[in-house]
Amino acid sequence: MPTVFYDLETSDRYFCGQIINYAFLEVGAEFDIRSEHCGEVRLGRLQLPSPEAILTNRTDVMRLQETAKLSEKEALLGIWEYLANLIRTSEMPLQLIGYNSSKFDLPFLRTSFIRNGLNPYFEGKLVPGDLLHASRKLAASAQGFPRAPAEGKDRERLSFSLENLCRQFGLLQGGQSHESRGDVLLTIELAKIYKQKFGLDIRTYSAYEVPTSARVGDIVVGIGPQYDSKAEQAFEATPYVLHDSNQRSALWVNLANYQRGKGRASIAWFGRGSSSFFLPKAAIAADAELAALAPKAMSEFKEVTLQNFFPRSVCDIELDIYRLDFNALEALRQAIWERDPRRLKSLKSADADAVYDRHRLANYEWGKGKDERVSAMLREYALYRYGAKMHINKSSTALKEAEDLYSADYHETYADLIGRIERYLGTTKGQDLALMEALRTYYQSSDIYRVAGVDLLKIDLKRPQVEVSAQVAEPSLGASCSEQKDAVLRKEAVH
Repeated sequence: MPTVFYDLETSDRYFCGQIINYAFLEVGAEFDIRSEHCGEVRLGRLQLPSPEAILTNRTDVMRLQETAKLSEKEALLGIWEYLANLIRTSEMPLQLIGYNSSKFDLPFLRTSFIRNGLNPYFEGKLVPGDLLHASRKLAASAQGFPRAPAEGKDRERLSFSLENLCRQFGLLQGGQSHESRGDVLLTIELAKIYKQKFGLDIRTYSAYEVPTSARVGDIVVGIGPQYDSKAEQAFEATPYVLHDSNQRSALWVNLANYQRGKGRASIAWFGRGSSSFFLPKAAIAADAELAALAPKAMSEFKEVTLQNFFPRSVCDIELDIYRLDFNALEALRQAIWERDPRRLKSLKSADADAVYDRHRLANYEWGKGKDERVSAMLREYALYRYGAKMHINKSSTALKEAEDLYSADYHETYADLIGRIERYLGTTKGQDLALMEALRTYYQSSDIYRVAGVDLLKIDLKRPQVEVSAQVAEPSLGASCSEQKDAVLRKEAVH
């Protein structure tokens, strides 16, 4: 099975942000690099990078706009074709492995593919993997695995950052570059060590270790790393009872949490190909008192199934791209790449329409005769995203009332972002200062500021202050879908 290690550096922690540099490296049997696909991406007109992201990935955004040869659409097509060609030429599924990728890089990549009219699932022939899962497994079970604490406030808590682990294994002397190709090379080197020193090959390892023979009602003791770096025992054991299951995912009740009175919050969803569930080498018996709670929990949650576990989200579509079904993905492909929006129009999907309209807005070339209309659409989008109207919390099922003040469920305002940049300008120096100066210049020269800056600066909601530190490593445009698909069905279709 061919294997590609990858990493993305992005403009934001939200999936509505953009990839700004990327690296995909194919490796052979000995982790030797056989091919690679790397590049930089110009920022699109919808994007205002967060200052914290820029301080982490060390990107001079004004330089990026001069040197990056590819637009987001061009870059994503290139990545898609690279992966598709590896699948086609090998006639086998392709493993795509990152570090801490299952909850960030993978959904960010999928979202970026979809908003550019590219199906990210490759007919089920793309198999994701995450070296972070392997790190946690080894920390809980392998003798000699370093128990290194984090720096800063959590000095007594175990850290599984790529930077920290690579230092412990002698792969890194200074700080992590947070440049995608460099981070991929570190990930590959760490994967080599895990195979050589601990016998764990990430290319054959499945982090969901529960046997397929497990049945509803079975109690299984899982293990996880003990995060207290001073603790004598390297792992913590937790009993779970299997509540519902199919070939792709499962619901388990954490009996320890259930005993603590956490109720429905005790139920955990696991994707068989994307989540971790570690089992010890030797059998560990479940605590008898906890085991006795299993029938009670099963009875209390009998109405909860994989079909109804996830509530319908009300967040912006780019924060929950899985709401789009395969019919919508094909309609977007036809609209974007074949310039045929008829199928898309027939869907009458507010979510799909929003994705398509944003794509057109991001890729419009000024001077093509529709500048006035596009400027009006851009202003609408700017006031939506950077004016405290874009709902970003996938877990929240409620929208705020218009008279409410700032809520963490909503995207940061332009005033918040530029305010943080100004504060960094007053507290940083050297390269950090230069990065913030470039970012401020980009904000003030952006199309977002040109069409809506005056009004955006008036929206200054009194949100909690973000700690500033030089150490920080058409109407459908803003529509929320009223015809949402059940989230769990979409999850199961892709994992």
